[in-house]
Amino acid sequence: MNKTSIENDTCDTGPDAGMPSGATRTRQRYLSIHGALMLAVIVAMTPALIIIIASGVEQGAELAEDARLSAARQVEAFAEIQARITESTRQMLRTLAALPGFTGLNRDGMTEILRAVHGYNQEYLNFTVVDTRGIVIASSLLQTGMYLGDRSHFRGALDSGSFASGWYMINMIDSTPAIAFAHPLKDESGTLVGAVAAIIKLDWYNTLFENFALPDESILGILDADGVRLYFYPPKETNPVGGTIKSSVWNGILAGSDSGLFVDTGSDGIDRFYAFKKLRLEAGQDPYAYVVYAAPLEAAYRTSQAILKRNMMLMAAVALFTLASAGFLSRRLFGSRLNRIVAATVRLDNGDLGARVGPFDDSPDLGRIARAFDSMAENVERRAHESAEASAAIAANLAEKEILLKEIHHRVKNNLQLILSLFVLQSEESDDPAAFRETMENRIRAMAMVHEMLYESENFSVIDLGSYAERLVDLVAGAANAGIRVQTTADAIACDLEKAITFGLMLNELVTNAFKHAFKGRVNGALEVSLHQHDGRATIRVRDDGAGLPPGFHIGEQSGLGLRLAQLLATQLEGELSWNDGPGTEFTVTFPLRACRA
Repeated sequence: MNKTSIENDTCDTGPDAGMPSGATRTRQRYLSIHGALMLAVIVAMTPALIIIIASGVEQGAELAEDARLSAARQVEAFAEIQARITESTRQMLRTLAALPGFTGLNRDGMTEILRAVHGYNQEYLNFTVVDTRGIVIASSLLQTGMYLGDRSHFRGALDSGSFASGWYMINMIDSTPAIAFAHPLKDESGTLVGAVAAIIKLDWYNTLFENFALPDESILGILDADGVRLYFYPPKETNPVGGTIKSSVWNGILAGSDSGLFVDTGSDGIDRFYAFKKLRLEAGQDPYAYVVYAAPLEAAYRTSQAILKRNMMLMAAVALFTLASAGFLSRRLFGSRLNRIVAATVRLDNGDLGARVGPFDDSPDLGRIARAFDSMAENVERRAHESAEASAAIAANLAEKEILLKEIHHRVKNNLQLILSLFVLQSEESDDPAAFRETMENRIRAMAMVHEMLYESENFSVIDLGSYAERLVDLVAGAANAGIRVQTTADAIACDLEKAITFGLMLNELVTNAFKHAFKGRVNGALEVSLHQHDGRATIRVRDDGAGLPPGFHIGEQSGLGLRLAQLLATQLEGELSWNDGPGTEFTVTFPLRACRA
């Protein structure tokens, strides 16, 4: 019913019938759309709102409390299993430590006993005895003479003279994650003579927990004293064993007492109830491990599905009542004017950006809404075109980033393979563990620095070799801890990730070689490193003021691994390693700048 028809009906049947045609008539007044819609919504939705609010409050409180209690019970059960494993290991090591062969450090006897005990306890990876220096003197699998004094479990037992636990480590037997416990050995007079240790392979925990039917997205974790994951079930890429848990979760555990519960978001982005239990070897000591059980908040509300289904049926009945009421009031109060607005809204919702309501009437609500709708539709149509252009640009940018990230992941894999190869080569060259560790640390830091600079850079595809060379030389010089004057000058040269790592490993070997040979036994000296580019080529020079190279020097099978690696890496840069005959020693590599591009 339009405005004209309403006015005519009023004139025909209202109190003003019979008035002269020129007389002034009162304009029909429309009910406010806000008042009309509020009347329809209140009448239709009040019963449903009361039901939903009441049941929701009751349900939420009960489910939250049930989930908290369930998580607390689960973590106590899992913690009891870990505590029994630890206590069993303590008793076994205590028994071994009390045997005469162990108090007297009888090597043959200890080895025979350890192998026999290991044969009956396959859940353990190895049993080992060290003296007070940390040297292996008996083991079920390891060779004697190895140094293990830097292992946290041996250090704890030798320093404290009591049962101790270690941190997360990669074991030496099969290079898999493990945790170890150690017990001190004392002779008959009570003097500390060594320590005996048992190593548990963390993969063995799967046999203990795989039969636990955890709810979907629930997790079980065991952490060492530093918050590093010793065990995680079920396995998940976002929560790797050996990795540190999310800082907010770790802080929540540390802030609690011996056990507790809190809510946080995990590394995989899922909100959970986190229940934890701290495990201590002795009362009053710091925890040696933490057991964590977490259940997703979403799962805590699954039991409400039956109630929700009932509410949905009630809501459907209410919706039918609402539609009937709204349709009746709409026809009575708004007529065809509201239908025009709704029709235009449907067209716009279906993608017709040219939908408009006009022409407008002068009602206080619907007229303004119609005008506002048409204005909004015009803005939507304009912004849709702008959004389409922006979306295309974003999609292209995301595709580029995705390709770049895949390339970085591929190169990281190659770098790990390279590290493994360097470990093998260095192990064949060196029988000095300290030198082996220092050499490999420098090489790995050289590779890690590339990724660190890449992370700091806005451009994820290139590295500045100049800045890289300066930082790398400072790193090696700092590690050498010598009073050597080091001067580095370098041009800015853009280089891709893979070639930058090749360059960094080569420079690391040349600088390390200088500190190893030119400055050995010296408290002063000078080292100059320069990197410059000219005519499409780059030149890196490493010069020291040492005694120089021996006459007829050449790099061959008798040369050290470092120089052989440097020569090979220079070849990979399409360059050649050369050197002078003194005074001092200068190594030079010149390579084409095209070698710095992927």
